[in-house]
Amino acid sequence: AISAFRSALARAADGIRLSSEREADVRHTLGNLLASKPDASPADDADALANFRSAADVEPTNSIYSESALSFENEFKVRENKRGYHEEQWRLQEAINNQKQLQAAEDAEWEEDQRASGFVDIR
Repeated sequence: AISAFRSALARAADGIRLSSEREADVRHTLGNLLASKPDASPADDADALANFRSAADVEPTNSIYSESALSFENEFKVRENKRGYHEEQWRLQEAINNQKQLQAAEDAEWEEDQRASGFVDIR
């Protein structure tokens, strides 16, 4: 639905000149659609922010557009921080898993050395 909306917007921009009020409304609507995607990517969020800002630039007298742009700028920062947090969490978990594998390999090697030297573990 969003890609169809983008295509329609592109066709409209190429062939028909929209009034500034209508263009701002279309960009605002597109920003809302992109911002409300449950699986929004960083690119979707950046496009949403660009559309909100564009709507505010095209129709600066309508406070709804500037308020939406400001509100989504804050939401955009929150989303970026969450993504960064989750990426860092994933990297740390990978490091922990790698360390556990390395420790297990070292333990197995140590046990093998102990068995080779005649030591018997009676645990």
